[in-house]
Amino acid sequence: MDISTLLAKIEKAYYNERNAAALYSQLLALATDYVSTEALVEARRDKREHALKIGKLFKELSGQDLTDLQASVPKYTSFRDGLRKVVQAAKEALDFNQEIIKLATIIQVDDLFKKIGEDEITHYIKFQALMRFMHY
Repeated sequence: MDISTLLAKIEKAYYNERNAAALYSQLLALATDYVSTEALVEARRDKREHALKIGKLFKELSGQDLTDLQASVPKYTSFRDGLRKVVQAAKEALDFNQEIIKLATIIQVDDLFKKIGEDEITHYIKFQALMRFMHY
């Protein structure tokens, strides 16, 4: 395993989680029903937790802290458009986490990204259901 490649992917995962949390916050302001709000609150909480755990893991592996950069998220004025992006991003996160798991020979990396993957599947299913059943 090339540790520098693994660290670069872990760093990217950290920023992806922070950006996703910011996107969920933005969509919460646009949500008009309880079910959507609950799904977004849960996902945002998970994303924040994931970012903290990924940052801690990165420091354990590299000895360095990750910089808290401002989240970079496009502005959505339509809940539907934002929700479509969320579904797409959840699928991309699943694929990206699998890349990290395949690279990892360190048990802590494998365990963390498998757990994050389980959460991503939950979010993906919930957000897809919102798209289908809430007519977004």
